[in-house]
Amino acid sequence: MARWSLQRLLTALLAGGFAMLCADTIWEHRGELAEHPPAWLPIVCSGLLTVLLLATVLVWRPALRTAARWTAVLPLLVGLTGWVLHNEDRLESGDLTALLPPLLAPLAFCGLAALTFLVSSTRWPESWPSVTARAEEHDA
Repeated sequence: MARWSLQRLLTALLAGGFAMLCADTIWEHRGELAEHPPAWLPIVCSGLLTVLLLATVLVWRPALRTAARWTAVLPLLVGLTGWVLHNEDRLESGDLTALLPPLLAPLAFCGLAALTFLVSSTRWPESWPSVTARAEEHDA
């Protein structure tokens, strides 16, 4: 069995997180896509990060990890922009009780961006055991 480091496993999980966020955003924005072009931003962003992180996991080269780290700025900006767009009417009226659009949903992009930036750091200790090494110790 191939050995994957904890960093590589977490990168794969983040790719899955962005894929699920992309699917959820497509579903939630389906009525807005034709009339409101900025609704495409989170879909394109999460799709791009899904592809980049999957490529990073499969190839696992420092250059791709560096690209993933700096590309993590994109979902951070998309999340903050989405938060403003989702809440501009609430902020102007002072009514925070409206149910739609979701109040904090765009901030999921900010969370995944922060995790992507941390996980794609090139300064992970090499002495950390791989995930499969721990599993083999557990089985023994």
